[in-house]
Amino acid sequence: MRRILAVILVLFSSLFLVSCKNEEVNGSVKPTAVSIKSVDNLRAVMVGKTLQLEAVVYPEDAPQTVTWESNDPEIATVNQEGTVSGVKEGRVKISATASSVSGHIYITVFEEYVSATSIRLEVGVEIYVDEYHKLEFELEPENAEPKIIWSSDNEEIARVDNNGRVFGKQPGTVNITASSGSVTDTVSLKVLPRSGNPESIVLKMREILEVGEEVRLRVLTEPRGALNDATYASSDESVATVDEEGIVRTVGAGNATITAVSQHGGAQASLEIEVRNYEIDLDNWSEAFKQVIAATKNSVFGVANYQYVSDQAGNKHLTKKSIGSGVIYKVLFELQDGSMIHDRDDLEGFGDVKLYHYYLVTNKHVIVGSDAVKIYLHDIDEEVPAELIQYDEKVDIAVIHFAHDRYLRPLRFADVSDLQSGEHVIALGNPSGFEYSSSATHGIVSHPKRYIPDDTDGDGINDWEPEYIQHDAAINPGNSGGPLLNLRGEIIGINTLKFASTEIDNMGFSIPSHIVVGLLEYLEKGEVPTRAVLGVTSITVRDLLDRPDPQYPVPDWVTYGIYVIEVVPGSKAAQGGLRPGDIILSANSRELKKTLDLRSELDKMIAGSGSKLKFEVLREGKIIEIEIIF
Repeated sequence: MRRILAVILVLFSSLFLVSCKNEEVNGSVKPTAVSIKSVDNLRAVMVGKTLQLEAVVYPEDAPQTVTWESNDPEIATVNQEGTVSGVKEGRVKISATASSVSGHIYITVFEEYVSATSIRLEVGVEIYVDEYHKLEFELEPENAEPKIIWSSDNEEIARVDNNGRVFGKQPGTVNITASSGSVTDTVSLKVLPRSGNPESIVLKMREILEVGEEVRLRVLTEPRGALNDATYASSDESVATVDEEGIVRTVGAGNATITAVSQHGGAQASLEIEVRNYEIDLDNWSEAFKQVIAATKNSVFGVANYQYVSDQAGNKHLTKKSIGSGVIYKVLFELQDGSMIHDRDDLEGFGDVKLYHYYLVTNKHVIVGSDAVKIYLHDIDEEVPAELIQYDEKVDIAVIHFAHDRYLRPLRFADVSDLQSGEHVIALGNPSGFEYSSSATHGIVSHPKRYIPDDTDGDGINDWEPEYIQHDAAINPGNSGGPLLNLRGEIIGINTLKFASTEIDNMGFSIPSHIVVGLLEYLEKGEVPTRAVLGVTSITVRDLLDRPDPQYPVPDWVTYGIYVIEVVPGSKAAQGGLRPGDIILSANSRELKKTLDLRSELDKMIAGSGSKLKFEVLREGKIIEIEIIF
């Protein structure tokens, strides 16, 4: 893979320097990379509006002429000055090509929403205790912002969720308010007591559960206002128990039938449930690895990068260019009534779901340049369409969305703050192709925190030093983007590269979970986070020790750090109290021995996020602590 080769070159180049001359083609310097930037780092444009892009060809002494192209002019066009014009809602890839190299940027085109001028809720609604009802509403004008904020003035009588679904809790009258911007509407809703014997009953609950869950059964009646008290029983209490309140507690893996008999007339109903056990027995090492793989393999899938290729007649065809792996970390539930449920615990039954919306994380280098993305579901041997939402510019991370009509379990990210060398890890992915999907390899954490210099914009100069988990689980082409798991089945990292050499074996690297999680909230929205800027001119202490300068004195006992020469007025550095002459010894406990050390810590800080960076600073012979908030 190009990414692997690039990393190998980076690692070797850190050992020695080679003097070289840029290759010339027809008397001009040959372009090696194209980087595309947008104003304010934006990745979105409104229909009917424009977004200006700028392309830089590397090396910078190469010709700077590029050819711009949109892969879908029906969504957005781009002229040869790099001006993107939004045409209709959707996502589009914009490319800038210089000679044989190209850069890409993915833009979201969206419709303009205006402020609502009025909102009207349906009136005269009556529901019964223990019953749901979704309130209908009308917004004006038609292109008004559809986000509604719902509230109830008495949640002991009825609660309302973010979809406008009201649930009756006890008899009474409640006011439900819907707000959109500055306009609101309030309706009075009655919650009625139940009465009379039911003719029939139905049990409502999620049919697939995990060991250790507690879920409440709900009894639906016909007629809907009949009494719904029931007596419950489980066919197998080693799988699940149920108490007199209808609370089901899952105990072990298997199937069980929950039955209910109405206390008012004897109507009966039953519900078949499946309980899955994803718990790992860490006391039994021979079984733990098998349990982790069984619990996680159906959450890790193949990712296929499709690109348009022209045939001899000039016709373009989508062709699979490369593959990688990805792992599901989030699911949203679209109900039959249009509601969107974000938490599985709020879902009453999988039968209510129209579509499952999955978010999958993979590597940027797996999908960069794609015109289409597909997810390979190995358990049914099928590729399904997917959408690249966004990738990060610095970290090798991308987020993909796809929808399906089956439930697939998302995996959790682990806390790696106390990760230790020697801990066992498992890597899952698709080495060398989808025919080897869900392959697992085992190893240990070689080192929990490695920093490897990287060139993220293709200009041939290392501009970043990202943090990785080094491990020795075997990683092969196609594994990129797959998870590195601990023995609890949690994601501790996303595999991204390996160090391949005739003298070195099984040196793999994964992006730590805390870095991935910090980026997901931006990438999910199609945004690329803007990294923080400190606002100082500096020089390393090591450089000053090699070439002393009386303007910048360094105490004899100081052997590392960043010497602050100037502080930009109004910058974060100035606001935090840094001064010229300060020597920054560490950032968030990381010793600063070179400029890339500081830059690496800064690149973890997202502008406007409230992230904090703690500096240990030597000032006038004393060590002080300075905290800067970004």
